[in-house]
Amino acid sequence: MDLGTIANVAEILGATSIVGGVAFAIVQVRHYRAMQRDAIATNLMRHA
Repeated sequence: MDLGTIANVAEILGATSIVGGVAFAIVQVRHYRAMQRDAIATNLMRHA
């Protein structure tokens, strides 16, 4: 492996990790919103 190949592989790995991180963040935000929505609904039912 020459230096150019190693650099290309590192660039691909970096891009993949960024895409994976964004996907993970999207899943976490959706999960958080669902939890918040459930907590609000529960709170409304308790005080209704």
